[in-house]
This record gives sequence, C-alpha cells and structure tokens, in this order.
Amino acid sequence: MTLIEDMSETQRKAWMTLLVDSFVFIYFIKATMTGFSIDTMSPGGLAELFIGIIIVTIILHAVIASVFELRKRKDDEGGKDERDIAIERKGSSYGFYFLAIFLNILVGHIVLQNSVEALASDRVSFVSVFDFNNTSHLVFALLAAAFIGDIIKNAVMVLAYRSGE
Repeated sequence: MTLIEDMSETQRKAWMTLLVDSFVFIYFIKATMTGFSIDTMSPGGLAELFIGIIIVTIILHAVIASVFELRKRKDDEGGKDERDIAIERKGSSYGFYFLAIFLNILVGHIVLQNSVEALASDRVSFVSVFDFNNTSHLVFALLAAAFIGDIIKNAVMVLAYRSGE
C-alpha cells in the first residue's frame, strides 16, 4: 500500500477528487431517490437541488485546487511528470468513453420511448425504469452520468498509480 507521503501530487489530487465526487454523488442519490425509484420533484425543488449540487461541487473542487496550488508553491516539486500526464490522459479517456456511451444509450432510449408511444401506443407499451418525459428522471440521468464519468476518471487514475503504470 502506498503511503500518502510517497504519492505524487497528481495521485493525491485524484484521491481527493474521487472522495469528494463520491460523497456529493451519494448525497445526490439520497436526495433524488426513495429506495430504487426516482422521486418526481417540483420544478423549483429540482432547480434548487441542481443549483445547490453544482455550487457545492464547484466550491469543493476549488478548495482542492487551492490546497494543491499552495502545496506546489511551497515545495516546488508539485509538477507533473510524463507518467502523471499519461495516467491523467488514461483516466480522462475512460471517463469520456463512459459518458459518450451513456449519452448515446440515453438518446436511443428517449427516441425508442417516444417512438413506441407515438406509433403503437394502443398495441405495445414501452416498459422502462425511467420516464424521460419526466424532467426529474432526465435530470437525474444526466447528472448521474456526469458524476459517474468523473468518478470513473479518478478511479482509473488511482488504480493506474496503484498498479505502477
């Protein structure tokens, strides 16, 4: 197991971002779901939750960036080397792949949901956990995808450092 003192600044930052994003995502899940179903929220409640989560996430990421910027100035060894850049690129790629695939599946799901309902609503029903005609469900899916993509990015970075890439 790698000690905190032995980690590069990029590795420490990946850990902190992973923890912060995971905690904010858990809060988001608890605020939007009851059991395994997504709560339908009023437009005002949805806007309040969305704006609150965005503000909290920005503040927490700014704190993380500030702490690491202060540490870098203090000891001047905080620069990224080629390994850090390669690991960050790998994490970003995996996070992007997840987000791109998820968004394509989401668009396909919405098209199918609306096509089946429009073309054959009297004969066939489209069974889905999500109802993307409901704004709460759509916002939930989009925010969840963004959080999971960022969590995947940082988790891949942490795992790459642990495996010694």
